[in-house]
Amino acid sequence: MKIKSTLLLILVTCLANAQTLTYSAYSSNLTGAFNVIIADNSTFNPLLLSVSGTGAIWNASSLLPQSGYPVIHFQYSAPSSTPNGSLFPLSNYAQYDPALTSVLQYDYYNFSADSLVMVGEYSPSGAHEIYQNPDKHLIFPFSYNQSFTDSYAKTNYSNATTVSSYQTGTRTVQFNGYGTLILPQGTISDVGMITEIRTNNLGPNSTDITWIKVSSGKPLMKYSENAGDVTIGYNADLNVSVNEYSSFFQTEVSPNPCREKTFIHLNNVLGKNAVVEVLNMLGKTVLTIKDNSSNIEIPMTGLASGYYSYRLLLGESQISTGKIIVE
Repeated sequence: MKIKSTLLLILVTCLANAQTLTYSAYSSNLTGAFNVIIADNSTFNPLLLSVSGTGAIWNASSLLPQSGYPVIHFQYSAPSSTPNGSLFPLSNYAQYDPALTSVLQYDYYNFSADSLVMVGEYSPSGAHEIYQNPDKHLIFPFSYNQSFTDSYAKTNYSNATTVSSYQTGTRTVQFNGYGTLILPQGTISDVGMITEIRTNNLGPNSTDITWIKVSSGKPLMKYSENAGDVTIGYNADLNVSVNEYSSFFQTEVSPNPCREKTFIHLNNVLGKNAVVEVLNMLGKTVLTIKDNSSNIEIPMTGLASGYYSYRLLLGESQISTGKIIVE
């Protein structure tokens, strides 16, 4: 009985650690560049915002880039290396895209072993914000089902010198989901959903929802809504569950869009022991096809029009993922 109790304690401890975002994991991403695609909002399923709990599946495989928007290449630097870093003495790193400073703002943060707080931002127009009481976005460690609320206060400037308003409010942050995220590049497990609700004395609340790979601290997707304006971004270059064989195996889906059926064509390999799983927008498997040929037929009759994702497995290896559109 003692042995069983010990094993149970170890299991519970391991599970808790697996669902905890740590300072070391998050800080490992503050080097190099973080590349973000701005999504076409019409390709995002808003039902994903209500999916929470453990074992959650968020199927965002239908995301497509917003036409006319470049990939954003965020980098992290010392505030002193930026043009207006001296205005933010509480910050210890700045986030910006050096190629897009004419259109995107600089964000200034203080990052420490116990928290991530915003201390200001500066836009190309000269409008900027300076926090007297920083805005806390994360605490470390931060575990599933944990939440906190913190207050903030800032001064808003309409240009380089003119004060436009003083703003106060609160930010409530909750780690309210843990599971699997499906992006256009593939499927990622060990993902945490972190929801932030910000109140302020000047206007409506704003909402940010971020999906993060918990063990690595890597942001995967973010939904931001402020006064009715929605922006959705997702990781542009994440190498996810597709293993090293994916560079050899090439797949093509046609026709796509389709109506009654489509085919997954395998190049360079016969589909021996191939399994194709088709998932709807909520991540539920609606079809499972087993085939040994190089042209796998996928019957779509009876499925509602819309976006679906698929994953192709050979044996125990997932080698390809993609989208199928049913008209």
